[in-house]
Amino acid sequence: MNNNALLALSTAAACLPALQAKAQQITQDFQLGVRHYNYQESAVPVENVLNQQYERYDIEVNQFRLVAPLGDNTQLNVDFQHEKMSGASPWYTFQLPGEAPKQVMSGASIEDTRRDLSASLKIALDRDVLTLGAARSSEDDYESQSFSVGYAKESDDRLTTWAFSADVSNDDINPVDAEIYRTRPASEQSKHSNSYLASYARIMNKHWLLKIALGLSRKSGYLSDPYKQVFVEGALIGDARPDKRISRTLAVQNRYFFDDVNAALHVDYRFYDDDWDIRSNTLDLAWYQNWDFGIQIVPSVRLYEQSAAFFMKPSTLKSEPTEITLPTIDCQNTVQ
Repeated sequence: MNNNALLALSTAAACLPALQAKAQQITQDFQLGVRHYNYQESAVPVENVLNQQYERYDIEVNQFRLVAPLGDNTQLNVDFQHEKMSGASPWYTFQLPGEAPKQVMSGASIEDTRRDLSASLKIALDRDVLTLGAARSSEDDYESQSFSVGYAKESDDRLTTWAFSADVSNDDINPVDAEIYRTRPASEQSKHSNSYLASYARIMNKHWLLKIALGLSRKSGYLSDPYKQVFVEGALIGDARPDKRISRTLAVQNRYFFDDVNAALHVDYRFYDDDWDIRSNTLDLAWYQNWDFGIQIVPSVRLYEQSAAFFMKPSTLKSEPTEITLPTIDCQNTVQ
């Protein structure tokens, strides 16, 4: 395979965890990385808002990464992220008879700080790679702890990789201002989840990479959003979703390099299904075109469709209400 083909397919390998685990050998040197970025959302269009609050989020993120070799076959990765968020949050929607639905914003300035710390230990022995990980995330109203394990094995000809990973997490939610907003839980809520992923990756020939992955996820506990509200038969109530959710995914990824045009085609498909009656299909198409001087142009398109959850119903009003009262309390609150 020539260098151009390797360049075009390198992105493919990065998208295939099973191949990536072995392709990335244990580092020989300490590495330290720092990144800063700022994310700003555009204001909500005036015609879509009911209570004259238009501003959205402004998020500032600082990320740090340490990669350290602990021997010929062992590597430690440590990641830390500090995130500050401010702005306004969508609260609920309201619809008057004969009019389009309007968004009601929180009417409060959201201030929240998130800190994420994760560490993973990778052990590579011949054609086997074992990865152990742990992570902790904390916010003003949310704490999460998770643990993960992954295993990947190459075939003798190094053309096939089988991989399996699993993780478990426990989250605690403590909504703020529950004494003011009665739709929010007044006591601590918890959520538990575990997920599993099995994959098969194969180098079909010098031009074609194929990966197939199956995933299963189980969640239980408090799965609602404490800061969202909804109108039901004229009454404003808190967001309430089922306390259990099982989801399944099937993903297929293809990478194919064309020698004559010095480019690679990426074709990805993902099917999602859960017991909330949500089903989705996602098709991603991308063309990685190589040019001189290491330049690569990547036009892409994504097609996506999704069904609604069984508990989601359109809101309708039989008659126009004589009075609409919207909450106007201005206090800090956070959104998860």
